[in-house]
Amino acid sequence: MYLEPFRVGHPGLEYVSQGWEGWVQTDLDTRNLRSSNAKESEIDRVAASPIHKLGYRVGKQGVSTSTRRTILSNAFTGEIPFIKSDSYMKEWGGPRTSKRLRRIAQLLASNINNCAKRANSMSYQEAIEDWRDDLEWLKRNYYNGVHRFDWPSAKVGR
Repeated sequence: MYLEPFRVGHPGLEYVSQGWEGWVQTDLDTRNLRSSNAKESEIDRVAASPIHKLGYRVGKQGVSTSTRRTILSNAFTGEIPFIKSDSYMKEWGGPRTSKRLRRIAQLLASNINNCAKRANSMSYQEAIEDWRDDLEWLKRNYYNGVHRFDWPSAKVGR
């Protein structure tokens, strides 16, 4: 898929693209985008975040709260799937590090904020609730009293 590089790493596009195969079709030809000295990873991005690869799903077609929490816990404390790009994976840091927790929290907060801005944000309410609940759970269980980075904020109230 030609637009895959733009979807990957963008929480909003990652979320909406989960709903169907072939989420975008285009005639863009990327063969001319790659210069002779460009690295393969600069063009070919990941297909999903590591927590998505681990099975993390929210909303109407998501997994149960306990399953989401198990996935988030495993993603923070253990190994996550390697997804093509060394630079992308470096953003996630190692198990049990502030960098890993920050990246997971930023992803959830970004998903909340991006969906809340949509004109049809009401259709994402269940997903937003799940992300917000999971973000609060991560903060309570892994951040408070241990880590010192600024916790990401989600701009949606209860």
